[in-house]
Amino acid sequence: MIWTIAYWVLLVLGVLVGLRALLWDRAGFCGRAKLRCRKCWYDLTAAPGDLREEPIVCPECGKKHASRRAMRKTRRSRRWVAAAMVLVFASYSVRMTPKIKKYGRWAAVPNWVLIASIHQIPEFVQNPDIEWEAISYGRSSSFQRAHGVLQWKARVGDLSWFDYQLVAWLARTEGEEGLCIKNDGRANGVQPRATAYLVLMESGIRRGKLGEFHSRWYRQLVSVKVITRPAWPEGYRVFGRPQILSAFGKYAKDPHLRVRFFDPTHGTSIFSPTSNGLPWKIEDLDFSGLQFQPPRFGRPSKLANIAWSDGMIELKPRDPSDNYADLQVTVTEYMGEGRELGEPETVIDRYQLSVPVARVRDIDQLVTVVSSQDIIDEIQRCVRAEGYWWYDLHGQRRIVLSMKLKDDPRIQRRRYTFGNDTITARRNSNGGLYGGAWWALEPTADGGWHLVHGWKLVSMYGGATEQSLLTSGDQPWRLLVSSNPEFCLRDLEATHVLDGGFSLQISWTMMPEDEW
Repeated sequence: MIWTIAYWVLLVLGVLVGLRALLWDRAGFCGRAKLRCRKCWYDLTAAPGDLREEPIVCPECGKKHASRRAMRKTRRSRRWVAAAMVLVFASYSVRMTPKIKKYGRWAAVPNWVLIASIHQIPEFVQNPDIEWEAISYGRSSSFQRAHGVLQWKARVGDLSWFDYQLVAWLARTEGEEGLCIKNDGRANGVQPRATAYLVLMESGIRRGKLGEFHSRWYRQLVSVKVITRPAWPEGYRVFGRPQILSAFGKYAKDPHLRVRFFDPTHGTSIFSPTSNGLPWKIEDLDFSGLQFQPPRFGRPSKLANIAWSDGMIELKPRDPSDNYADLQVTVTEYMGEGRELGEPETVIDRYQLSVPVARVRDIDQLVTVVSSQDIIDEIQRCVRAEGYWWYDLHGQRRIVLSMKLKDDPRIQRRRYTFGNDTITARRNSNGGLYGGAWWALEPTADGGWHLVHGWKLVSMYGGATEQSLLTSGDQPWRLLVSSNPEFCLRDLEATHVLDGGFSLQISWTMMPEDEW
């Protein structure tokens, strides 16, 4: 309280003294001469001469004046101006004293100065404990501590509407590339500039000081990239893994913001951004093979479990002489409140993304194609197929398969990829189930083996009665995997791909509803 009273007293005194210094001795005020010499302040009200014919000359010092405005200059006292400035600065110091005690000396710096200096923060720091945020080493820079104070002010609500507007306009100069960051952990480096904007922008949105114009722009900020092989065989399909980054952290949890990719083979696929850049696939309920959680706390429903998906999208290659492939991207915002993941949606942006792709003559230039039946038989011996089925929230039966590693194979320690976009589960020659997936046997550092995608569930479609799943009889269900090298290239880390087929017996289990 005492600091507030002292601040206002000093500020009012400073303003009064400033007005006295700037306006008190102006021409014509309180009996002063209406026209005065600019140099010696001699009274020129009755000076002889006509300004239309020639300048008026001061008889005291000889100064010439070409207009009446030149003779009406206000005389200001430098002492009074200095006194006013001292009082104003003193009032600011008094006002900042409690904040300096609370936050440190950098709290005395005006907020707009700290905000304007955000552009000086490095974009990327590989070793944050040494180059940035080195508090644990006792080497944190003054600049870093200053912006730490700014972020703390944002958290406690000590920034004004003007401060947040300045943050928003400066953030717009960074664009989607500078604000949509991937959270890979400190071991892979940090992006302190984008983080500074993120903290301030989300604080402004949460406190309602950013405004609808800036808030909507920030919520819809999305960066889309595609990770793919540097080269693909001629005549083969081209696949890539989309990386979707959103600036606003809320959309890493809710599927409101969606990115649609047009796949030349399977049509449109819908993804939702996540904080690590690897999006969730949230397309068509009938083909998800998943159960959905009911809406909670005003949020729409979302995926309860993630089925098998390598996150790959097929790209559309251009002419063979043009080493590029295209991907049609549409960014939409879901406007509904219920469980359905369809309409209504609002289109935010639509564009075509070009991805550089080189071509090679043969697949052998990229990976090793394994056709040895001995290796295929050994892989068949070491894996097993498990089937599960249940009824979802809509009363429809969902059937999934998973592949597990039951023994370590006795083969060379390489990464062996196998799979196809059409794998079949049959009990007899009539009908069956169909799906698509690839797996990879990968050696581990401890001398063992790991089955990539072994924990994921492959959705299966087709004809299968409940009775046929419950009883196997003399004709058990078998999973037929005819590995396709072209499809196996979807594994961007593949070094050896299988060209051949094998079959596995399937054991079916009906899952209770509470386990899903």
